[in-house]
Amino acid sequence: MTPPLLRIEKLCCSFGRRRVLDDLDLELHPGEAVLLAGRNGAGKSTLLRCLAGVLLPDGGRIVLAPDVSRRQLGFISDRLSLLEEFTLARAVAFHTAVYATPAFDDRLLRQLDLALDTPIKQLSAGQRAIFHLSLVLAQSPRLLLVDEILHLMDPFTRELFIEALIGVLAGGQTTLLLVGQTFSEIERIPERLLILDGGKFALDTACE
Repeated sequence: MTPPLLRIEKLCCSFGRRRVLDDLDLELHPGEAVLLAGRNGAGKSTLLRCLAGVLLPDGGRIVLAPDVSRRQLGFISDRLSLLEEFTLARAVAFHTAVYATPAFDDRLLRQLDLALDTPIKQLSAGQRAIFHLSLVLAQSPRLLLVDEILHLMDPFTRELFIEALIGVLAGGQTTLLLVGQTFSEIERIPERLLILDGGKFALDTACE
């Protein structure tokens, strides 16, 4: 097996006295598509935020492969919080400057008939998710972290989002960790299933 793209060792995270992540160990390999599931409050979003660097864990290690930089890590939060007063064009300019990306592909936006002068605050949840995905894909991410957002989207934008993920995975260069509860919506995507419970992985298995 190829060396891991990301390795977690004894990862811990607590909120007050509650241990949300409890000595987690995990390896994600290049090109993998992994579904992370578990009951509400199991720590799925907390894990993604630790991996994304948004949340500082209490202990343990998160190790990226030597050829992977933090700029190649894309994170789509379940909060879908973007710069509300920006237009799409201004947000694109800001994001591409921060991540030093060479170009922005607006094909997904054109499928939604979204003009770049549209204010972000006017977007629906589904449109926000597609726009956020477009921004992240401009980074050419080696690791793509997607929180539980599919249930917020209408059927058209959900299908567009899923097809875009499938297209990214087809390139074989991106590892996907996707949080979800309804497997039927995304059964074409994951090849591995992780179930988080009680701060630990209760199941780590291949999807059939």
